[in-house]
Amino acid sequence: MKSKSLSFMMSAALLATSCANEEVVEFNPDPSGNAITFNPQVGRTRATETTISNLGNFSVLAKGVHPQGTLYNSWLIADQSDEKNPIGEIAKKSSLSDDNTYGIWALDRNVYWPEGVADVMFWAYTDSSEDGKLSNGSISFESNGPRITGFKPETIDFKESSDNTVLADGQSQKELLVAFAHHTNNNSVINLTFDHALSQINITAERKDKQASDNRIVKIKGAWIMNVSTTGNLSAGYKWENGTGSCTPSWGDLTGNGKYGTFHATQTEISGSSKSVLGNGGNLMIIPQKKSAWDETESGSGTYILLLCRVELKHSGDQHEGSDIEDVYVPGDGNHYHQQFPVTDKFNSEEYGFSCVAVPVDWEMGKKYEYALDICGAASGAGVYPPKLSEDVINSLIPSSMNRENIITTRPDGKNVGDAVLDEPIKFNVKVSKWETGDTWTNGTESKATESTTTD
Repeated sequence: MKSKSLSFMMSAALLATSCANEEVVEFNPDPSGNAITFNPQVGRTRATETTISNLGNFSVLAKGVHPQGTLYNSWLIADQSDEKNPIGEIAKKSSLSDDNTYGIWALDRNVYWPEGVADVMFWAYTDSSEDGKLSNGSISFESNGPRITGFKPETIDFKESSDNTVLADGQSQKELLVAFAHHTNNNSVINLTFDHALSQINITAERKDKQASDNRIVKIKGAWIMNVSTTGNLSAGYKWENGTGSCTPSWGDLTGNGKYGTFHATQTEISGSSKSVLGNGGNLMIIPQKKSAWDETESGSGTYILLLCRVELKHSGDQHEGSDIEDVYVPGDGNHYHQQFPVTDKFNSEEYGFSCVAVPVDWEMGKKYEYALDICGAASGAGVYPPKLSEDVINSLIPSSMNRENIITTRPDGKNVGDAVLDEPIKFNVKVSKWETGDTWTNGTESKATESTTTD
């Protein structure tokens, strides 16, 4: 027992004088205090409020901090089954207060505060997977803390699906929640506050200030945000200032050029009230990024919202005087209908075409962005002709269960890429709100606007 105590004292003295990248930190195997546990606090998720009562497992990493502020190489908490790529140990719910306001999460093993170390930095993360691990991406460690590399929000394979209801990327996407905490003085209960690491995107549409005499009918079967980065690395951004450790997470090394959205087998008709064109597909969870709007060239550089839609015009009477019967449809209700978009030589209620609206993006972590489109309103049209879409892109947007021959990609004579499909482009308003406790965001519900911009 005497030699054991002497060993602790020598280790503590060595630790105090060693350089910050010393490989070994002496842990305290026989402490007088309690094992380290975690008390998490969380915000709200995209569709269902995440509370202490329904928070699942999460992963934890921890390292001791040298008095100079640098991190020791050895781990206090980490799963090092793969020495080159350690991942977090899983923290599981241990207890919950009767009022569901306080909970304790614990590791499978007892971990105690390291001998002679005053400061410890903790990192935690979860993407709502049942096992508490990341479903995609991997963990690496830099001098300024851990980072998640190669994270990529999930997408649905539309191409070969026979599903005839809704295909939506948002249905498969998970939130990414991260927490960073600097604790000192042998605290055994570590308070963690999880923040949202992704941006939440919704697309709504309405016919603003629609006139009673306006007989246009707008139907939408799909909506996507195009040309956005799909893969990135999230760095913790560890810093030590004035005796305190902190982390400022940031995304970098963004790659990929992809799309996220929803296809509906049953069209959504847009009238005077605002509707989510992502529908039951849910809001999108996308890596924060900044990109310029589509430049209206055929190659399609820049971001834009792509819509699969059609526009009809209703007139009273069974027939339209002077019109070829092939370009009208008479349903027997005393009206007839013209197909305004897509432009073809006769009425076909199954035909849809692509239109778009160029939008710049400047998305930040933990914020929600609602793109509120004004389609065929009092001062807006149905968008502009999009850049050229390859067959592979079109097939990735439209499931094989839909007759793709009814997707019209040709333009009428005299119309070019970037030209209005009808009389005016779509106008849009961007609403920005923070992901705050008390914010009752749900799929298809308008967010609390803290900032907004409007453009054509």
